[in-house]
Amino acid sequence: MQVLLAEGLMQFWFNHVANLAGNQVWFDLLIAVSISFYLIVPRARAVGMKPLPWGIAVFATASVALLPMVARLLWLEKRR
Repeated sequence: MQVLLAEGLMQFWFNHVANLAGNQVWFDLLIAVSISFYLIVPRARAVGMKPLPWGIAVFATASVALLPMVARLLWLEKRR
């Protein structure tokens, strides 16, 4: 959050398109988050989580929302 406030939202774009390494990091992030979300959704539905709000958050923030989603999922599974 501090980086976002200090550098601004466009800095993420500049970082990922500046060179091929930044572009590779961007695609790695997209692929990892997409696969993770795809694998988590069935388990989340099984414990009563609604994937749509989480999906919007994950789409908007990637792993920033994915980590709390996994934490909530694990907490709900343990409670069962």
